[in-house]
Amino acid sequence: MVARFNEALAKVLALPDVRERLGRLGFAPRAMPPEQWRDYLQAQITMFTRLAREAGLEPS
Repeated sequence: MVARFNEALAKVLALPDVRERLGRLGFAPRAMPPEQWRDYLQAQITMFTRLAREAGLEPS
């Protein structure tokens, strides 16, 4: 299921009109394997958690 979804997403992100529209919204679309996406997402969570703590932000 994950592999099929990832394959379909990669096809959609390769469409010129989708890339253009996402680009206008400030996104740089790229498909990546599920394992790479997991690692990227975990790194982002770690970074933003640290930044929020350093800024003294608390969940509401």
